[in-house]
Amino acid sequence: MPEITAAALPVIETTAEPIDGLRLVHRADDVGISRFPVEHLALFYALLSEDAQLWPWGMPQLVEKLARVALLKNDPRLTELRRRLARI
Repeated sequence: MPEITAAALPVIETTAEPIDGLRLVHRADDVGISRFPVEHLALFYALLSEDAQLWPWGMPQLVEKLARVALLKNDPRLTELRRRLARI
């Protein structure tokens, strides 16, 4: 996953439209997130709109799963995603 994330990040753009391509992301398991929390956070941060109402179903729960990862506790990207959630 680190290699895929590094390759994908330079070409990912955030959109102001609802993201339909992440339909199954809510099925991400705790093992995947705990194994690659930095990569998940980087991808979600790059993909998710400023308007959390446009986020795919289940994303708030995934952001909260990331918030429970000690490694990410002080990551500004996580803080920003949680700030976006607080506005809805």
